[in-house]
Amino acid sequence: MTWIYKINSAKKFGLFLFGLCLISILMYKASLSKTLTLYDQNQQLAEKVARVENAPEQIKKLSAELGRIDDVLQRTKSGSGINQMEAFDYLSDLTQKHQLVVRKYPKPVVNMEKGLNVETIEFTVDGTYRNTILFIQEVEKSLKAGKIASTRFFTHLDIQSRKPSLYTTIYLQLINSAP
Repeated sequence: MTWIYKINSAKKFGLFLFGLCLISILMYKASLSKTLTLYDQNQQLAEKVARVENAPEQIKKLSAELGRIDDVLQRTKSGSGINQMEAFDYLSDLTQKHQLVVRKYPKPVVNMEKGLNVETIEFTVDGTYRNTILFIQEVEKSLKAGKIASTRFFTHLDIQSRKPSLYTTIYLQLINSAP
């Protein structure tokens, strides 16, 4: 212990700080690291409990959505589903309402999947961007024309006016039960 008396005060202070750091690290390893880990686990479990408490509400929402889907499927199975002519009539009325011109309406593609007929109707309209967006919005809200699967906007140079025109190709899907 005589070596301590021979060290000057600056070195004593440095040894004191080194010892203090060593003790702090050991205390952190012994207790604080476990405490922080437990705190993180507690936060994660609290989030899971909050999700579990909301589970009955989510089940009710999903049940209502499932009931709505079942109603739509029942309508299609009972023969009151949407057919291509009804969709065409509805879409032509909407295009007139929104001042759009139908440029292409080819024959629909029919696929059989899991007991259902999936008809994909592709049609192209010409008009302003605003009117086209309003048209798409109204078709999406309505169940009369089917479900919009995809849209594609492109410009085409009109030869007569030499100005670009906005064309929009819309893909609708009609789902009916297979006969």
